[in-house]
Amino acid sequence: MKGKNSAPPNGAAASTALDKLFAFLHALYQKLPVIPMLDRETSAAIYAAFLLYILCTGVFFLSSSQPSLGNMVLTSSESPIAKNSQLPLLPGERYQYRVTGDFPSQQIDYQVSKPSSCAGVLVTEEANAVSEACLLADGTLSGGPAFNFSLGNSSMLIFSPWMLAVSEGFSWKVDSNLSSGSLVMNLPTTLQSQGLKSAYGRPAYKILQSSEIGGQSTMYIDKEKRVLLYMSAGNSTARITAAPFALNESQPPEN
Repeated sequence: MKGKNSAPPNGAAASTALDKLFAFLHALYQKLPVIPMLDRETSAAIYAAFLLYILCTGVFFLSSSQPSLGNMVLTSSESPIAKNSQLPLLPGERYQYRVTGDFPSQQIDYQVSKPSSCAGVLVTEEANAVSEACLLADGTLSGGPAFNFSLGNSSMLIFSPWMLAVSEGFSWKVDSNLSSGSLVMNLPTTLQSQGLKSAYGRPAYKILQSSEIGGQSTMYIDKEKRVLLYMSAGNSTARITAAPFALNESQPPEN
């Protein structure tokens, strides 16, 4: 006869331990700061690569203060940026994008509104989950400098503050540093205009973005509304499929 306090089978104990580990990793994943212009998954991959680098250099074994995800610090140093437009998004506007790549295609919808709680306009993203950002006239997030990066806020596909500065001669660089103790990983990003082109019947600035981590991507930014019309990065693409202005799908982005 089994005693009342008998230990669970080894399989059940292992399952419980794995459940606790997965719960811990998920909680840690949700707390990771998102690197500007990257999504949470890509940011997590960069953090993991940095930790692997630390392990390979033997810091975990030679240092009394072991670096970890908990004390990683992300800093960003931006070159001066001269914006030539204020945020032209208007309440009531809706935008839709189709994202494709080595994964099931995804539709992302954006709704622009003007609630009393937001000093600018509220942009709500609806994809797998709902997220939102209160954007001021200069494209930054409501909340002050500590919450703002010109390179990207809230990992929103539709808009980033630097898009208010694009022109035919636009050129800009951002140095982001991921550090833990004395170890620093530099993540430089450069954006360079290729001139005024056309995408889906709209005048658009063609921008090349280069990064040592993310490689190179090409973006087309609408001249009037300063939103993304098309982006290509590796095997992934994102294109606008619905907007408050006319789109001509028979006129793809001009090279």
